[in-house]
Amino acid sequence: MSGKIGIKYWTGISPLNAKNIRTYIHGFLEAYFSSLLRHAHTVTRWFVSKPLGRRRRRKFSVLTAYFLIQFFFYIKLNVDTHNTHELDSAQTPIFPCERKPEEAKALRELFYDVREVLNELKVRHFLMYGSIWGALRSKGPLPWDYDIDLGVFGDEEFSKIPREEFVKAFQKRGIRVNDKMHQASVFYLTRGKFAQVDLDVFFNYNGWMQRAGWISWILYYNYKTYHTFPAAMLEEPLPTMQFFDVQMSVPRGGKEILKYLYPKDWETPFTPAACHGHDITLDKQTNVLETTDA
Repeated sequence: MSGKIGIKYWTGISPLNAKNIRTYIHGFLEAYFSSLLRHAHTVTRWFVSKPLGRRRRRKFSVLTAYFLIQFFFYIKLNVDTHNTHELDSAQTPIFPCERKPEEAKALRELFYDVREVLNELKVRHFLMYGSIWGALRSKGPLPWDYDIDLGVFGDEEFSKIPREEFVKAFQKRGIRVNDKMHQASVFYLTRGKFAQVDLDVFFNYNGWMQRAGWISWILYYNYKTYHTFPAAMLEEPLPTMQFFDVQMSVPRGGKEILKYLYPKDWETPFTPAACHGHDITLDKQTNVLETTDA
């Protein structure tokens, strides 16, 4: 189903073609920026054609500052990495060095339930993002991590399951489902005050695994840089890595996937500022990425 994005709007509309979505988004952005330029031109003419008193100069300065700030944040959102390297520093420690035992237990139990539901639905899934680092360094989520990331094959069994049925399968186990498929191709699964599992849904588009949703188009550069990787990395059979006491599928190529997810610093494992100077409890035998064929 390459070239198709199996997103269904649950009002009866059929799946959208990826090429049509691209055309629509590009048309929308072109119309938006053209309108913005015309508006800026009109405002400029209005200010130039009339004497610029103090009040008009103030309005012009405010409008200019507003558009510059919006443009700055748009660029920043596109170039910022999702890696937590930039979210935690010695000046503003966010992550604790280790989660409390009850929090770690809640996260582990949620992971088991999510994995069981996905297996029951025959939805293929694999470790992604920081959870690959977790399997690499500690055979589970990193001690300070607040969630577990799982990738899902969007083009396969997942696309055949009605959205309501998919969501209810988790809700039956007391799992809250925050459906963000239309925005960023992800489900946030939570239970209790702490535990969270992110299901990131990827689609094969011309040989590249990408996430769908309107945010992925508006922040095109960001998603192309940090959330896209070759589809060949997911060819069966996938290798596996130990995660807790189970073997979880991971993309092919060992550490190669990290070059696509963390291109700026994939060779530098993140450690929270709160752990600096402390003995971190990690399984030192996992310093080398070891995989076994499924």
